[in-house]
Amino acid sequence: MNKSLPLNFSLLLSLTILLMSGCGQAKGPVRAAAKGTVTLKGEPLSNAVIRFIPIGETHGPKVSASVESGSFQFPKHAGPVLGTHRVEIESIEANLPDPDDADAVREYQKTLKKRRPNSVKIPAKYNRDSQLQEQVTETGTNEFRFELGS
Repeated sequence: MNKSLPLNFSLLLSLTILLMSGCGQAKGPVRAAAKGTVTLKGEPLSNAVIRFIPIGETHGPKVSASVESGSFQFPKHAGPVLGTHRVEIESIEANLPDPDDADAVREYQKTLKKRRPNSVKIPAKYNRDSQLQEQVTETGTNEFRFELGS
């Protein structure tokens, strides 16, 4: 029994060192929580998707969130990375799949034998031709307001 004590102690010490060194922690770009509002011609937008797409020196994944009743929100773990982003806002017909959800779009197309859902309502200057840019920071509220016109 005395012989197993050093082995157990050694194993416990190894596990402690691994945990203290950050082993097992997720690596990747630093993200931030973000939220905001979107209006179109003064009215809260619904059935929409907002995307934050890193540009310039900002590297990391693009993120998207639903816009309902004029509001969107990203939790920190799924939010945009810190830095500069091009922002796209796209509205789809009610009850259609999110254009970023490839599996849902394929199922929609297969089931209904229809083409990919199109953006409606919002001019291209706010989606595929968007020049909207925002800075996501580590400190501050990262609260954004988008007032879209025609």
